[in-house]
Amino acid sequence: MRPAAELFRALVREARATFPGTEITPYLFQAGTDAGAWRSKGVPVYGIYPYPITADELTRMHGNDERVSVESLRQGTEMVYKTLVDVAGKSR
Repeated sequence: MRPAAELFRALVREARATFPGTEITPYLFQAGTDAGAWRSKGVPVYGIYPYPITADELTRMHGNDERVSVESLRQGTEMVYKTLVDVAGKSR
């Protein structure tokens, strides 16, 4: 299996485990990122929002008063950690 496909499948598995009932969909990001440098080296990169946010928090994104709750940040950090352990554990 290609590394990019394996990583995407792991992200979907962990997102569904962490946030049951959530729809997981690909998203075309309209702005530039620093992902190009990683992709040019063959490293799969996905830009994700691994934490639940409210509509109010969404309107504040990238503003002077941007914020995410501590609980949302904890959930997202745990999801990303579990995803990376899942993928890294298979390469051994």
